[in-house]
Order: sequence, then structure tokens, then C-alpha cells
Amino acid sequence: GPPLRVAVAALGGAAAPWDAHSGNVERRHLPAEPDEAMGAALEDDAAYWVVYLTAVSTSAVPLVAVLAAFSQMSPWSASFVGRLLSVPPSVGICLACADLLGISSLLLVRDKVPVCSYWTAWWVLLILGEAAAVLLTPQHPCMTMPGLIVTGPVVLFSQRKLLFKDVPSSVWCRVQLVSSGSSAAASLLAWSAWIFVGFPGRSRWFDWTEPFSAMVVEGKITWKLAFVLWAGPLGCSAVLGLIAVVYWVRLHYLRLHSKDDQDAFIADSVKQLLGWLVVGAMLVWIGASISATEEREDMRDETIYMAFGLFICLGLWLMRTYGNDAFAGMVGQSKSKAASEAQSILNNDWVKAMPPLGGGGALSIVLVSLLLSFALVAPEQALASDRDLVALAMDERERESDLLGVIYVFFVATFGKITIVLLAMTNEAISDWPVISVSIIMFLIGFVTFMFPSSPAAPVYVLMGLVIVNSAHLRGWSFEAGLAWATFVTFAMKLAFTAAAQKWIGEPLGKQPWVQRAIGIHTPYMRAVEDILKEPLSVAKTAILIGGPDWPTSVTCGILQLNIPQMLLGTLPVIFILSPCVFAGAFISRQGEDDMWMTMANVATVCAAVGQIVAGLTAAVCTVKTIQDHEDELRKPRPEHQAVAELTKKGEHARGIFIQVTTWSNLSFFDKGVLLMCVVFHLIAGFMFVMMAEACFLDFSVDKSIGAPVSEGGLGGDPMEIIVRPWGYIALFLFFVAVVLHILHCCTMKQRAKSKLKYNPRPADVE
Repeated sequence: GPPLRVAVAALGGAAAPWDAHSGNVERRHLPAEPDEAMGAALEDDAAYWVVYLTAVSTSAVPLVAVLAAFSQMSPWSASFVGRLLSVPPSVGICLACADLLGISSLLLVRDKVPVCSYWTAWWVLLILGEAAAVLLTPQHPCMTMPGLIVTGPVVLFSQRKLLFKDVPSSVWCRVQLVSSGSSAAASLLAWSAWIFVGFPGRSRWFDWTEPFSAMVVEGKITWKLAFVLWAGPLGCSAVLGLIAVVYWVRLHYLRLHSKDDQDAFIADSVKQLLGWLVVGAMLVWIGASISATEEREDMRDETIYMAFGLFICLGLWLMRTYGNDAFAGMVGQSKSKAASEAQSILNNDWVKAMPPLGGGGALSIVLVSLLLSFALVAPEQALASDRDLVALAMDERERESDLLGVIYVFFVATFGKITIVLLAMTNEAISDWPVISVSIIMFLIGFVTFMFPSSPAAPVYVLMGLVIVNSAHLRGWSFEAGLAWATFVTFAMKLAFTAAAQKWIGEPLGKQPWVQRAIGIHTPYMRAVEDILKEPLSVAKTAILIGGPDWPTSVTCGILQLNIPQMLLGTLPVIFILSPCVFAGAFISRQGEDDMWMTMANVATVCAAVGQIVAGLTAAVCTVKTIQDHEDELRKPRPEHQAVAELTKKGEHARGIFIQVTTWSNLSFFDKGVLLMCVVFHLIAGFMFVMMAEACFLDFSVDKSIGAPVSEGGLGGDPMEIIVRPWGYIALFLFFVAVVLHILHCCTMKQRAKSKLKYNPRPADVE
């Protein structure tokens, strides 16, 4: 109230008025307060510090509770986790689903309930969500622990809406900065002191406490859970520290009065923040890759999922806080044509379709509530209660998210698993054949596998190194000679595939205008890539040829009608990415001799991944630089692209008709129900395949034996055992039902669009 505002004016400087509804700050100074008011403010310091004390305690109490219940530093954590293990996982899953369903229902009716009732329900759902996260922690520690850690900031959000809505935005950012930063520092100091001082029975600084080590040995908890509980305080510090950094950026943004200065500051801050996050994620991923052994579980996938989720959350927060206008100002401030091109790429519907896939689990529950609304209330009334939510779920992007989900599940979760099983069967069948025979067979298998768009390159390289080196070892070859021969055969296979895919697939497809339009051959980005690939041998040319996916890169070179010998010459450095994978396979073939070989295999895999990432980033940087230097030339019409431009114009009219037909308000009740069910099933299946991969598929690799017991990494003699019952079959069933619904919906919409297009032809066609 007024005393608080006076206190802020006295202690924090002239505060800008806060508009609680729009979230904007008027960029003008308040009139100077009289001396009496300043004196009253100093006497009423309590009104100012109550905000800080409340915020700090709100951040600290949940943190202390999480560390006391789950951190290995706590003497009570082992018994608490032991009790959680006695609760069936289905209880936590049911609570989580009920919580998400309640949240989605609350969003649908938020404009129709009193504020008091709304926030009461909000608190109930928050408590329910915390209970679900606690119960699910033993099963999914990497996913639920971050949710428990951010309890403090989430509670502060509600306090902001209820108790401190009159606090100026700059003051609130400073409050969040202090509360999150102090909690992060306290967690880090406590963990560091615990590591430095140690505990009874510890011989190394990274050893676990005896109760948790015993539970891992006895199989009561997983290695991942024990590791998360050991590093929990460090993770708490990292998450809360990132929140503090975000609010520090926001605070300095609000202190600037010129829009140009604000745009420049936020552009520079976002670039630096994303850069540090990418570097940090890469370092964590590399550490997880190197440390993975037979005893230590592989946490690379969890690292990728958490990094992806972090970027999605950060991006949504930035867009919600600063809005599209601020990011448009960032592009204008940079005065970069490449930045404008990047913005146009980010505005592409296919790019916008990716974030909903990341939040598939939560978004699917929201859509389930929409389905229930169909049954409980009038459909249009239910959907009109939250137009933004319906627009997010059902617009053009969600249909493309749907298709992206189909592509991912089919080519990665389904075809990828089948490929790995077939490669493992091949390894068992021919590993003891003569070296030359094995080499020829592996050359042909690798060549044919690469001809499929979804072929996994790294597993093929690893398998070739594993099988050929093992065969050479059985024939009396030295390890070094077998490794050199395996590298040569794999390298020759890669070059043969590059030439064949470009000649046999790319060149025939390149004669079709619709194919050229599909890859965007007429866009500045693809023209820049074409210009780079047509120039003499250079770093940019090599980076594009070896930094991209194998099949799309080779086929695109054929579509662009490029010189095959020149492309092969530029592809030669791929041996520096290919050979570490072959080395990893060779090291795996000797893992039974010493644990050192498995560590070396992990290091080799990391080297290959780093090389691929560096090549890809180099290709992207060089392409963007080319766009920036020659954008005017790249945007000029080219005679060879005239057919593509004409096809694009025709497609725009047809696309407009299709969008009009598929607009949510123009769909029938049946169409909406089919589309809702399709998207819900796809999102749930995709979420299960990605976030619950261990519950759907066994962790099987090409170096394992299908006949080995499941406990030893095999499939018990049955390839179908790679699908875990029941969740794997449930996810596959949902996926295939969603595919059928997707095909039904697409066929119906295309037929309607064709009928409408017949009576509404393009004006040029009429003439």
C-alpha cells in the first residue's frame, strides 16, 4: 500500500508505477517525495523489509525441506526414500494426472470464478503437484527434482499476484534476485562444506553414504536416483542461480529508459545467457558420457532432455516477459540481415511446432480437459472460455507438431529400435567369419542402411568397428591392424554412399519442381548453401558436407546438381568424425578384458559427438555470414527457379483455402473430436517415448547379445522383449491409433479443400 510505496521511494530510489494487469512499467520518474515523506519512509522500514523477508523465507523453506528429505547430506533422507519405495508408482502417476487435469480445467474457467476461489484452487493443485512429484522421485528423479526445487519461485508467483501486486516491477525483480540468489549460495556452500569435511566411511570425495550405497547394491534404488540425491544440492544451486540471473537481467532492463538501450541490452544478455547454457549443457553431457560404465548408468539422455526443457521454459518466459515486440527490436537493433533471416526461420510453422512436442505430457492433459468439456458443457461455450489455449492447441502448428511426432516416433523410436536389433543379430551371425567376408558384408549392410533417410549413422560405424575388429582378432590380426582395416572399410562405405545417394536419389528428385520447393531451393538460406558448395574447397564447404545428417546432405547435393568428385573431396575430412565411432566399436569388443576399454569407448564417442557438433555449428555460422554478406544477391529471382516460384504462388492460394477449411471455428463437432483425440494420443505417446523411454524400451545396444538374459543387457532370445510391458505396448497402441486418426483427418480436410478450390480457383488460373 502507500507506506510500502513511500518506503520503496526512499530506500530504492524513484519507483516506476506498476501496472498489475499489463505487466508494463511506465518509463517516467515519480515526483520527488517531500522530506516528511522521506522521514516517514525511514521510520516505516518494516513495510519494505517484509517483502524481502517473505521472499527469502519462501525460497528457503522449500529448499531446506527438499534437502532434508532427499539429499544424502541429510541423516533422514535414506529412511524417507525407503518409505517412498513402498508406495506403488501408480499412485504418483494418478496424482500427477489428476493435478494436470485440474490445472487445465482451472485454466479453462479462470475467467468465470471469483479471484479468491481461483487462488484457493491454485494452492490445492500446487500441494497436489508437490505430493505427486515426491511420490514419483524414486522413479524419475531427474524430472521431478527440478519441480521440487522451483517450489519457492512458484509460490512467490502467487504471492506476487495476491499480496504484493502493488510492488513496483523493479523492486520485485530485486526481491526475486536476492531470494533466489541467497538460496542458491546457501545450497552451494552447504554441499561444498559437506564434500570438503566428509563423513565416516568415505574414501573418495565422490563416494556416497553407506545407506544409499547399500540400497544401490541391493537393487532397491537405481544408480541414477542415488547420484541425483548426492548431487541434489548442487542442482538446487544451479537452478536457483539461473533464476537469479534471469531476474538480474530483468532488473537491469527495467532501469534503462531508452528503448534502443533496452533492445541492445536484452539482445546481448540473451546471447550470452544462451551461450553459457549451451556450453554448460555440453560439458555436463560430456561428463555423463565419459563417466558411463557398467556400474555407472548412462545419463546422457537425461542431460539432453533437461537441457531441452530448460531452453523451452526460458524461451517461454522471455516471450511472456518481453513480448514479440522486444525480440523484433532486438533484431532491428542488431542491424543484421542474418538476424532477420534467423527470425524468419524461427517464425516458420515447422519450427513453432517443436515446443508443443516438448510439453507433450502437460499439453495432452489440457486437451483431455477439452474433450471432457465436450461431454459436460456446450462445446462452443467450453472452447470459447480460453481462446488462447485453443489457438495454441489446435492451430496450424499443432497439425505440424502432430506430423513431427509421427516422423519422430516412426523413424527414431520404432525404425531406430528395429535397426539396432537387426544390427545386433548381424553381429552375432557373422562375427566369426573370415575378415574379408565380414568386411564385404558389413560394407553392404552399412551402405543399404544409409540409403534409408532415418539411418542411424553412429550405431552403424560402431558396429562396423566392433564386428570387423573382433573378426580380425579371431584370425590372429593385431588390434592396431584390425582397427586400421575397419576404419578404411567404414570410410570407403561412407564415400560410396555419398556418391550413390547424390547420383541415384538426389539428381532424379532435383528435376521435380515440387521437390525443389519442398527443400526451399529458392530461399536465401538454401541459395547461400548452394553458393558455398559450388565454391572451391573451403572450411565452410567441408563443414556443410560433414556437419549435417548423412542422407539429407548427400541427397540435397544431388538436388542442387553439384559435381560429385568435388563433393567427395569436401567429404574426406569426415574420417575425423567417423574414426572415433569405429574406435568405440573396437574398444567395446575388448570391454571384457578391462573396464578401461569401456571408458575409452565413451571418450571416443564423445570425441565423435563433439566433432559433429563443431562441424554443424561451423556450417551454420558460415551460412549465416554468407547470407549477411550477399543477401541482396541471394534474394534476386533466378531463371532456374522460375518453375519453383510459380509453384509457390499456386501453393499460396491452395494453402489459403486449406487454412480456411481447417480453421478451428469452421470444423464440425466430429472433426474437432477426431483432431483432439489425434493430438492427445500423439502427444502422450511422444511424451512416453522420450521422457519414459526406460519404461517403454529396454536399453539394448548393438554390442549386446540377443540371447543373453535381460539382466545382462540382452533380450532373452526374443527380439520383441525390447518392448517393455505394459507401457511400451500402450505407447505404441496410442501412436498407431493417432496415426489412423491423423490420416482420417488429413484426408477429410484435403477433400474439402479440393472441393472448395474447384469453385474458388486462383485468379490467374481463371484468366
